[in-house]
Amino acid sequence: MIGLAHEKRTLNVAIVPAHGTELESVRALIVQGLTQRWGDYDARFNPDLEDFAKSHSQEVVVVAKFDGQIVGCGVLKKDSDGVGRIVRMTVCTDRQRAGIGRKILNALLAAARDAGYDEVLLETTSTWECAVAFYTACGFAPVKTENGDQHFRWVIDSLGPEPP
Repeated sequence: MIGLAHEKRTLNVAIVPAHGTELESVRALIVQGLTQRWGDYDARFNPDLEDFAKSHSQEVVVVAKFDGQIVGCGVLKKDSDGVGRIVRMTVCTDRQRAGIGRKILNALLAAARDAGYDEVLLETTSTWECAVAFYTACGFAPVKTENGDQHFRWVIDSLGPEPP
């Protein structure tokens, strides 16, 4: 067990843009994560996932790859002028707590800076304690809780030369 824990802590992954041929695998990973979190997957709450490739074709979609397999993902989309929004971040269960989420988040924040966004927003279910703690630890500021969701904000100026 010690070897596995050590492997997970030092996991070396590549964060790269998703190719069109990978988008169905990205969708499957997201659905798997939602199913694990909520016990099932309800398409009514996730209309963008039903045609993921079309819904996110104009957005930045990154994947985390380990040994050629997609083990995580995230999407940066335009929210409004000067504002980006991070959505659909997930890491497969057996690779969580290995720093992959932070690497994905950093890649999306760098893409937001490169796109000229002034700030980045995201939200997660307010009772999803590990997600709330993760975004807070990464420097996102909680701005409001509404309809069971915790909303966060990141001001791009605070990035400096590189994401945290």
